[in-house]
Amino acid sequence: MKSFLDRPELQASASHVQAVQRTLDRLHEVREQSWAQLLAEVSRLYRAGELDVEDLLVLAAEMKQSYGPGYTKAWDRSAPVAALKIRHKVDEARRNRPNAAHGSWSGTLPILDQAAPPPGQSVVYVLFDECNNPVYVGSTETFRDRINDHRKEKGGLASWTAFPCRDREHAFDLEVSLLRQYKPRLNKKVGR
Repeated sequence: MKSFLDRPELQASASHVQAVQRTLDRLHEVREQSWAQLLAEVSRLYRAGELDVEDLLVLAAEMKQSYGPGYTKAWDRSAPVAALKIRHKVDEARRNRPNAAHGSWSGTLPILDQAAPPPGQSVVYVLFDECNNPVYVGSTETFRDRINDHRKEKGGLASWTAFPCRDREHAFDLEVSLLRQYKPRLNKKVGR
């Protein structure tokens, strides 16, 4: 059965359409390879700590605009963070970013969507009452959980400050120093 495209008056145009389609297919393949190379390098830089999730968010937006439909699958094949999780990771990074002097955090109670130390970060923290008097000094690597425990145990807490520490040893030294300096009324011991 003959196709209507086999008609002599349509053959040149049909051949041209087929040639354009082959070119588009090759360009599509080259675009896929180029994005894969770029995303592999981005992944390397992200793992090395040279890029952060906000950088990934910018790149994902650029890829979405230039790549068009199907960019999510192409992104997810090579990128270090899934496309649908980037916004959550950016929000989390912003929420964990220090918001006070010298890379520390401070805020009021209860802690809702405020900036606060991320889980796993060693910190020494000071809790303050309504008159801004230091009433408790502690250290932890799970700040939000620990502060919620304090709110249940102790009343009259109004605000807090948390200082980042290199490790638990550094946290111990800073905690002892702040306990001696403030002599907070809710701590059972002033030193360890």
